[in-house]
Amino acid sequence: MISPVARPSARATAAATAALRGEAGPALLDSYGAERRPAGWFAADQSTRRGRTFLTRGAPDPTLAHPLVLAAGGFQYPSGAFVPDGSVEPTDRFAPTGRVGTRVPHRWLDAARTRSTLDLAGPDWAVLDAPQGDHPIGSGADFLAAAECLLLRPDHVVAWRGRAMDQAAQVRARLLAGV
Repeated sequence: MISPVARPSARATAAATAALRGEAGPALLDSYGAERRPAGWFAADQSTRRGRTFLTRGAPDPTLAHPLVLAAGGFQYPSGAFVPDGSVEPTDRFAPTGRVGTRVPHRWLDAARTRSTLDLAGPDWAVLDAPQGDHPIGSGADFLAAAECLLLRPDHVVAWRGRAMDQAAQVRARLLAGV
């Protein structure tokens, strides 16, 4: 598992690798700042406000994000290398469901607990589909509706959700090209 601190470097490495392979255009590299700057401001703001409340022994600020949202990287990027779908990740509670622009939730994919949704990310993109009978991949992806799938970037961020797995490759190509 990549820690929340290491994920930005995983994102930058994946983007640079795709660019060097000729799979990605400059727009993918440029999208890094659009994603990470708001995430950095969010974390800094939350940390400052929590520290101020702690130091003054004041009443807890009800507008602060749930602690697990910060610890588990529950921030939703407002823009970047993904296809927005209008879903909004709550910050007042920890309720990860694999919304576009967020980190994929951790779920075990097998009964032996040897593979999880986090193992699917990197070094390349992956497609995760909803549980379907005895199908091993996706068997723990209880956050996906029937016949739903998602495109997972190498940095564990959900890039797209849809109903047709064959569309995932097209979406990936468009995102890498910066379209």
